[in-house]
Amino acid sequence: MSNSAQEHTQAVRVINATGLASYETSSLFQIDSNFDASTGKYVVLLDTVVSAFGQVLQIRDGARILPLLKGPDFRNLDPPRFAAALDSILDVVVENLPVTEETSSASTNDTDTTEQQQSSTSRNTPATNSRSPQTATASSNTTSPTFSDPNQQDTYSQVNLGDKHAKGDGVEQDYQAALTFYLRAAERDDAASQHRVGLLFGEGNGVPQNSSSALEWYVKSAQQGFAPAQHSIGILYLDGNGVSQDYAKAMEWFLKAADQEHAEGQWGVGRMYEDGRGVAQDNTKAREWYQKAAEQGHAESQWRMGYILDCGLDVTKDQKRALEWYLKAAAQGHVLAQRNSGLLYKNGQPAIQDHVKAMGLFLKAAEQGDSKAQFELGRLYEEGLGVAQDMSLALQWYRQASQPGISDAMLYIGLLYKNGDRVGQDYTQAMDWFLKAAILGDMEAQFLVGDLYYNSQGVPYNYPKSMEWFLKAAKQGHASAQFFVGEIYKKGQGVPQNHIKALGWFSKAADRNYVDAMFELGHIYRDGRGVAKDGVVSKEWYRKAVNQ
Repeated sequence: MSNSAQEHTQAVRVINATGLASYETSSLFQIDSNFDASTGKYVVLLDTVVSAFGQVLQIRDGARILPLLKGPDFRNLDPPRFAAALDSILDVVVENLPVTEETSSASTNDTDTTEQQQSSTSRNTPATNSRSPQTATASSNTTSPTFSDPNQQDTYSQVNLGDKHAKGDGVEQDYQAALTFYLRAAERDDAASQHRVGLLFGEGNGVPQNSSSALEWYVKSAQQGFAPAQHSIGILYLDGNGVSQDYAKAMEWFLKAADQEHAEGQWGVGRMYEDGRGVAQDNTKAREWYQKAAEQGHAESQWRMGYILDCGLDVTKDQKRALEWYLKAAAQGHVLAQRNSGLLYKNGQPAIQDHVKAMGLFLKAAEQGDSKAQFELGRLYEEGLGVAQDMSLALQWYRQASQPGISDAMLYIGLLYKNGDRVGQDYTQAMDWFLKAAILGDMEAQFLVGDLYYNSQGVPYNYPKSMEWFLKAAKQGHASAQFFVGEIYKKGQGVPQNHIKALGWFSKAADRNYVDAMFELGHIYRDGRGVAKDGVVSKEWYRKAVNQ
């Protein structure tokens, strides 16, 4: 396994098998976690847990039993490992809780003294990572963990109960109950609980939404060094919720979290540099911070790294590396990464093109409601790329994509009906769909609406209407529309004949290498329509047209 230079710790607590049915908790321990390049995740080695706690029955994240990670051959990786959940507390389930001489003595003889000492210590020791400061430590060298006092156990019991009610994990979801449990722990200066209370106020779950109250709780937590709270304060300043918008302060708080390797904080710093908010715009620094977060498995940053390389934003364009980052984020369900990786497989360099893989990724994004991915599925079915050509399925995907207002989907539905590609030619339907897209500003659809009016397909001849829609598209730079505006002025169809205006529009189309417009310009200079006759210029336009 390849590790990065930076290490992180995973918070765990040990419970016995019978404790699963209750909310019994044990002490909190920190287990070494390392970045595994082969999986793109932070992982914990199973041997590390076993050496610390003995026979392990299972490892759970809430109600979910964590599986061992597998390789491409679906076999467990060697050495065995499981994915870390750095912002969560994992339960290590053992047959019997280990009891040490120290903990036995503390529980029978010195309970009161120990409670006072540890309570005092926990309130005066700032957290140095993104989890609560009130933790014991276990590493690969630990064989006899020490348990904390009952106050600590009760605090984490309250957090655990709060989490279960907030998530509806084994109980009915109840934010007010979650708030009650979080407050009990928060009143003992538990930083994670203070942050959770702030989140409930910030999101209006279980209490009326109140950004000012959220800020108060975030500050309590952040003052203990709790990185997620520092990030949350940054978000409030960024958006101006409960405070005056202040990009400099947002950047300050994002940096506090980022300096503790908090991925969301690193992402925030990257966005501030990219957008030039609260700091001088700097794409290089933005990319550096995105990469830090991306290497921790932060999906949004992985997508952004892919996008930067895909578009060549102040870096050499590299579709292969872009695809690698997109796929990491796509594997975590990031919808834009799924779509973008699909686009690279569909349209990218020949070395990475794979229409079957494109289809699979578009499907994943489409299932999440991404209308642009739904449109791309329609394109694959229409063109028969990576799948058997099926105009009926293409039409179905186009229709689904059109519902949120994707003009490309509307345009292609119209084209299917106009051309009659296995769906039955229907100019009336084509006009309906072209109009929907044209109203949204799609210049190709605007041209096609004008074309149907011009050629009386599905509607009576209507040159003024045709001119209206041709002009809309022509003003957006549509070469065919520019040519037909010139034709209408040349012939005086529904408008007064005007050779000078015709010349102007033919020139615009010719500048876009529209061959018919070049020939028309040759005719105009040959015949002297709206301009003086000029055989030299006429021949030059004919030559350009022939050479296209």
